[in-house]
Amino acid sequence: MSILFTHAYYLSDDPKEQKIMKPYPPLGLLYVSAYLKSKNIANDVFDTTFSSPESQLEFILEKLPKVICIYTNLMTKVEVIKLTKILKTEKFNFPKIVLGGPDVTYNIENYLKAGADFLVIGEGEETTFELYNSIMDNGNLNEVDGIAFWNTVK
Repeated sequence: MSILFTHAYYLSDDPKEQKIMKPYPPLGLLYVSAYLKSKNIANDVFDTTFSSPESQLEFILEKLPKVICIYTNLMTKVEVIKLTKILKTEKFNFPKIVLGGPDVTYNIENYLKAGADFLVIGEGEETTFELYNSIMDNGNLNEVDGIAFWNTVK
C-alpha cells in the first residue's frame, strides 16, 4: 500500500479512559479510508487505541507507505509530534506526513515546523484524495484546495 491512516491515541496511556472503558473508533480516519477505497485507492488503517507505539512503528516498517495520514487533536498533539519526528528518519524511508483533525487548523505553523509535510484543513475525504494523487503523480500541490504546506517552489 502507498497510503496508511493512523492516529496517536493509546488507551494504555489514559488512566481516566481505562476506568470508563468506552473508547471510540477513529471515525474520521475510517471515513477518509473508505472514501479512498471507493476511488480504487487501496490503503491501510492502523488503529492504535488498543495497541502501542512500538506495534504501530513495526506495522509501518512492514508496510513502508509513501504517505502516512495521522489524525490529531489537542489530546494527542504531543504523541503525534513525536510520531512525526520518528517517521521522518531514514529508517522509515522518509514518507510524506499528512496531518488532519480539529487541532491542525489552529496550529498550522507549529505542525509544519514539527515535520508535517501537509495539513488537511477541514473535511478530509476529497482533499486527501486530491493530495494523495498529486503526491503520487508529482502534480502541482498549489492546485489542491484545503491543504497547508511549506511552499518550497523556487
